Amino acid sequence: MLLFQAALPYDKVVWAPVLDELVIASEPVLNWRQRRNFQGVIRLLLGRDANLAADLAGKVSDETLRRSAEKALKGGAISSRPFFQGNGQT
Repeated sequence: MLLFQAALPYDKVVWAPVLDELVIASEPVLNWRQRRNFQGVIRLLLGRDANLAADLAGKVSDETLRRSAEKALKGGAISSRPFFQGNGQT
């Protein structure tokens, strides 16, 4: 999750592979931290690509994870941690 936050200010080619790995690591849900991280991913994506965030939220197969993602969509966008907010230039 921290790596995703660090990569997000840059072009999609930088952060998309990290996102792919986060999605893979989200299922099966073995710990509450996975749900929290997935919610954070959705909310971070809302500020960058709302369509991708909604698409991702709807694609997870675990019901509790999907409900968490839907809750995150309603919660609105968040920003990455301040120490990761770069200028977005690659």
